[in-house]
Amino acid sequence: MKTILAIAAAAFWACAHAQVPSMDELRAAAERGEADAQGKLGVMLVTGGPGVPANRTEGVAWIRKAAQQGSAPAQELLGGMYAEGVVVARDDAQALLWLRKAVEQHDANAQVRLAFMYLRGRGVDQDVIEATRLFGLAAQQGNPVGQYNLAISYSEGEGVAAKDDAQAVLWFRKSADQGYADAQFALGLRHATGRGVPADHAEAARWYRKAADQGHARAQYALALLYGTGQGVPEDMDEAVRLLRLSAQAGFAPARDGLKRLGKP
Repeated sequence: MKTILAIAAAAFWACAHAQVPSMDELRAAAERGEADAQGKLGVMLVTGGPGVPANRTEGVAWIRKAAQQGSAPAQELLGGMYAEGVVVARDDAQALLWLRKAVEQHDANAQVRLAFMYLRGRGVDQDVIEATRLFGLAAQQGNPVGQYNLAISYSEGEGVAAKDDAQAVLWFRKSADQGYADAQFALGLRHATGRGVPADHAEAARWYRKAADQGHARAQYALALLYGTGQGVPEDMDEAVRLLRLSAQAGFAPARDGLKRLGKP
């Protein structure tokens, strides 16, 4: 997943509001008690930027004020910070507290983060069924991470009644269509192996390429294999080697091994 601060930038700055206010305007609004301004000010102070010196202590205080006023994005942000130990000390109890408050307001990012807490048994008993339920809630709201993880649940038959390849493909596709690289790779693999869809190496290559273009190392490797064998794409060893190098540079060991077998530095 993206780091919590990267998501914060999306949550507070990429929202469909009017123009971004100046720092002075934002502080004035925050001091008037406006939760949205408090959250945005908190993110600015935590992350810093041009003309805005970082002040993490003050930034966290403003995010907390917004969360206490019921701002779901601030609650999700604060919960995620505690879950990851970013800016604040890791604290699973505080993470659960704030994530649950955001989930009560149907915040999809919080649903995903709380799902991972249940999936990993962080601060709660491990509960794959509850994790899958939360991924499903996020997926229904269009969250690509929730969609991908719901697809994994159907693919592996965990947290659901039984394996269901049709449902897995459906949710992989929804996530992949939103540009989520892990889902794009998974969908490519499905087409390569013919699991839940007709085997189609050209379609596999198309999805691998989408993920590979985002730096997905396993997709780069898988696409390299297709170019090396001419399956679904014209055979092209130069392109295969280029992709293997990209994958190896990202730390994917099979790609490094493949380069060695080809005698390529």
